[in-house]
This record gives sequence, structure tokens and C-alpha cells, in this order.
Amino acid sequence: MSTRLFGIALGTALLAGVVAWGCGGDDDGCAPGEQTCDGHCVNLSTDFNNCGGCGRTCPAGTLCQAGDCTCSGGLTLCGTTCVSTQGDPANCGSCGHVCAPGEYCRAGVCTSECTPIDEVCNNQDDDCDTVIDNGVSRSCDTPCEVGTQTCTNGIWGECSARSPTTEVCDGVDNDCDTATDEGVGTTFYRDSDADLYGDPAVTQVGCAAPPAGYVTNDDDCDDTDRLVNPGVPENCANTIDDDCDGSTDNGCTCAPTGGTEACGHSDTGECSLGSRTCTAAGWGPCTGAVMPATEVCDGLDNDCDGATDEALPPDVYETNDTCAQARALPRADEGYSTDPLTMVTDATLLKTDGSADVDWFTVEASEWSHPDCGWPWEFLPQCYFVLEINLTPPPGATHTNWRMCIYAGDDCTDLGTEFCTDAADWNATAGAYQMALAWEGTCYLDDSWTFRVKVDSTGSPASSCTPYRLGYRFYFEGGAGEIYCE
Repeated sequence: MSTRLFGIALGTALLAGVVAWGCGGDDDGCAPGEQTCDGHCVNLSTDFNNCGGCGRTCPAGTLCQAGDCTCSGGLTLCGTTCVSTQGDPANCGSCGHVCAPGEYCRAGVCTSECTPIDEVCNNQDDDCDTVIDNGVSRSCDTPCEVGTQTCTNGIWGECSARSPTTEVCDGVDNDCDTATDEGVGTTFYRDSDADLYGDPAVTQVGCAAPPAGYVTNDDDCDDTDRLVNPGVPENCANTIDDDCDGSTDNGCTCAPTGGTEACGHSDTGECSLGSRTCTAAGWGPCTGAVMPATEVCDGLDNDCDGATDEALPPDVYETNDTCAQARALPRADEGYSTDPLTMVTDATLLKTDGSADVDWFTVEASEWSHPDCGWPWEFLPQCYFVLEINLTPPPGATHTNWRMCIYAGDDCTDLGTEFCTDAADWNATAGAYQMALAWEGTCYLDDSWTFRVKVDSTGSPASSCTPYRLGYRFYFEGGAGEIYCE
């Protein structure tokens, strides 16, 4: 397994308040300037969750400095909210100083003179055009799509993006999980010979009425001959199973009594011929024959047509062909390098037209144990955070036809550096490609990151109805400080 190092801009990290790992059980075991809170050594001057006193947690978006919760960016903490006392009419110049109706807050002073500034959502006429909050909107999103919110009288309206609803059979991804009509569609069967009996080997999922050329049953044993189906009588003049009951010419006269002959479909694939015996009443039932079944993904010719695993429906995540359609995997919470991998075992590279498939996934690596490194390590480097991802091709597959690429960009339009598996990443003993991405974090900042993973072929089609496996884990290994990171 190879490890790739890459850099993440610290400006995108979010401030986080997580209790520092303890250094002792009592005051005697703590460093100078620290004391115990809930069994951990903390610095009341800088600890986000114990700022100026045990259990005094600073509001979101603030820092603990000298035992006080303070806002960044020149803002002032009024109650539990960071505001600009230079322009907030409810806190003009100082917290709680409210400007009179019709007045504006400019440079911390209430004034009736309007000096135009950019309009914001605050129930004020910031741009001095006599209209309040005009043209103020912002982007918002739901699991379904991106939308907008419009401000009216200082209040943000509903997001215009569609919200998830219960999945119904309508050809739409109602619950926004990247799959359409999953669990609610009906399986229909191809009726090529128009005899109202369907072929169990050719299916299509649909809603309500069957699609054209399909029926609701799979009872036809020969969908190329409309005179062969369960609704016609047995024809004694041929050697065909006319009524699809698994026996040929059953009930017809025969000779000599006691004689036997082969019967059934064929000896092709999983099928096998049986035998029947001539009686005074005619041919007896066919015994021991194995008839065609619906084709399933098992490496066998279930429908006995000489082909294996053909005409199967794609996996339920077949829409994840692009980064924008990536399937979100369970979050990778920070743990240890010895933790078991989180396994995804239901994904396939399958296209019904035989072309090579591409599957996209997103994995969120979530830090939880190291935002506060403790005094004196605040805002110093941490080395290293590691995301390990393994790709195991299906059993029997040629692994050189398979590939995994990992990206750590901000979004699908900026995927950043591409890290793809090569020969050095193949572990023959494990039968898997193994890759680890490592990055330098920063004490007191949240070093979580979202990655995008692509699984595809290397040129030769790697389509297979047999699932491949993805496994991943996220952990921290190392320490803090420039010297350590060097």
C-alpha cells in the first residue's frame, strides 16, 4: 500500500470545540496554568469548552482567549451571537444599543442620514433605495438539489430546492438517494411472440401498466413460438413441450408399453434432461428434468440459452456515473489504524449494453479527537491524518482491468489532484488495491475533509454483475508541532 501526501488549505477549516484529551486525573497531574475539568487537564484561558470556568462553552464561531469568548473578524459577541457593532441597528456601537425607527447604524453611530452599503438580510434599507432587503438572496441546498432563499423583512424564506419525499413508482428519484423507483416498481417479462406469456430471462421494471411488449407473468418456455405456452394443449404429433409443464407429449399414446425416452428442455447450462415411461394410458410424466430459470448473477447459465449472466438489470446505484451523482457512503469517523474497515459490498460495474461502467462515491473523513491539542500547541501543525481506502475486484476478475481514483477538491468542479491506483498499490495477498492519503492538520481547527472516489476500468471493460468491495477507515497518527511534522 502506498501513501500519498497532499495539502489542504487551512482557510477552509472550521473552528471546532472538542474537549482536549486529558493529561491527568487531578490538579497535581496537570501542567502549570491548567486545572482539571471533568477529569481532564484544561487551560481555562484557551479551552473552548471550559473558557474561564469548567463547563463554560463558547458559542459557535467564537474563540476562547484569556478566559473570554471572543469573535473573530472584528465582530463583537452580543449574547450568543457575533455581530458588527459598526452596522447592526440592534447593537449599534455596543451590545444592546438599538437605533430608533428610521435610523441607520453607520460606523457605530445611529444616524438618520443614509450612506449606501451593500444590502443584507436585516430588515433595513442598507443601500438607501427606500426598499428593505431588496434583491437579497443566498444559495441553499437539500439532498435533492441546489436552490435559493430570498430575504423578506429580515427573515430568510424557504429554500426553493426540492425536499426528499417517499419513493413512489413514477420514474423519479423521489427520496433523492440517487436510485429511482427502488423497492416500489413491478417486474415485467418480455412477450416477444405476443401470446400473453412472458420470458423469465428478459425483464424490465416499470410502474402501473406493463411496458409495450411485456406482461406480468414469466410462464413462457419458448418466447419465439406463440403456439408454445401454458394455455395450449399438448400436441402429440411433435416432440415439443407445448404446454410448458416440463413434459413432452404427456398424455399422448405411445409404444411399446414400458419403453422410456429422454424429455425436458436440454442439457445446456444448468438444465438437464429427464426421462419418461410409456404406459397403457400414454406417456407418463417427465421426471428428473431441470428446466430453465430466470437468469441471476451467479456465474451460471440459469436460463439454459448458452450465455451466462446476460441481460441482467443494473445495480440500484447505476445512476452514480458522474461526480455530481456520487453515492454518499457512511461517514468515516476518526479512529485508529487497527480499526476494521467500513465495507461497501453491494456495488457493481455493470452496464446492460456491455460497455464499461464508472461508479462515483463520496466519503467524509470526520475528525473528532484532536481539534484542541492543549497548551502550548494551539494552532500548530498536526501530522498526519490518514484516509485509507481499499478496492477488491470481484472474485476471478483480472485486477489490472480495475482502477480506483481518489480526489480531495472542494467540489465536483474543482476535484483537485487525482490519485489513482497503480501496480505498487496492488496487494496480492489481500487481493485488493490499497491506497492511503495523508495530510497535515492544525491544532484547534477541524481537519475533516470530504473525498470523492471513482471506480472504473483501465481500458478493457471491467463490467461484472458480481459485486466488488470498497473498504475505508480514517485515523490520526503522529503528533503536533513544526519539528514533528518535519
